Amino acid sequence: MKPLTIVLPDLESTGPILDVQLGNSPTGQRALRHHGQAVPAPVSVRALIDTGSDMCALDAGLAATLRLSLIGVQFLSGGFAGGSAALTAVPEYSAALAFSHGVVLDITAIEVPLPGGLQLLIGRDLLAKTHFAYDGLGNSFTLTV
Repeated sequence: MKPLTIVLPDLESTGPILDVQLGNSPTGQRALRHHGQAVPAPVSVRALIDTGSDMCALDAGLAATLRLSLIGVQFLSGGFAGGSAALTAVPEYSAALAFSHGVVLDITAIEVPLPGGLQLLIGRDLLAKTHFAYDGLGNSFTLTV
């Protein structure tokens, strides 16, 4: 496991945000190649570490841009699913997430509209495989992956 420490001038206002590379998982890459399709290059995305989110989430449209592999559907209710009290089906995709210190993890993520220019929420499903430390006094956070 390797630590990645990010220092932000106003961590309290911005939250723990970082830029990561998002692309197809190895399984997704094989599926695209098997069907004679090119594998899109990973893209840089703005991510927020969100300890309040059960699972990772992609901004709407990102999965299509990267041609990510659909692996299932999750059912959500409440504000995260658009404010409806009823259950809403949202797609779930397989992807690969690369951090600036070279660590790459396979993830699954649902696709929903995200606010404020965010393109990815890193949820507790991924955080459960890491060590996350938030240093408010130091305006920094460390994610050990």
